[in-house]
Amino acid sequence: MDSQILIIGVGNSLRGDDGAGPAVVKALSKTLVDPRVRLMTIHQPLPELAEVMQAAHAVILVDAHAAEYSRGAAWRPMEPAPSEVMNMHCLTPEAVVQLARMLFGFTGAAYACEIAGERFELEESLSPLAQQAIAEAIHQITTQVRAWLDKSEPTLDARSTVG
Repeated sequence: MDSQILIIGVGNSLRGDDGAGPAVVKALSKTLVDPRVRLMTIHQPLPELAEVMQAAHAVILVDAHAAEYSRGAAWRPMEPAPSEVMNMHCLTPEAVVQLARMLFGFTGAAYACEIAGERFELEESLSPLAQQAIAEAIHQITTQVRAWLDKSEPTLDARSTVG
């Protein structure tokens, strides 16, 4: 059976808070055990990710961002958009969504869950700010995914119970 929901943790756990995405996915691997949910981690969005997304009804991309923009875990829909700079070694998440739609017929919903961080240096520990945001993201994602899975045909709307 293809996964209905794909959750992707983006980041490098050797660069401090940049490891927030993979940390969320690691925690979810213990609580969201369901054959309809696929969890994976990547260092950065690459074109190959578009093929992985094709069968999902919903994709949640979890990544760290500098806390100067917002605190905690913030959600937003990811609309397909071309990459401003076409670099096939690293794309924006929106460019990957566009590739998935154009090349593989992806018709699902795509969301970004952005984790606030403040330390992105070479270190393996997470800042207290990132740890708090990770806990928020785990709760939000678990709640949302369980709600989607409880429906026979998930209605995926960023305004539903996300955030």
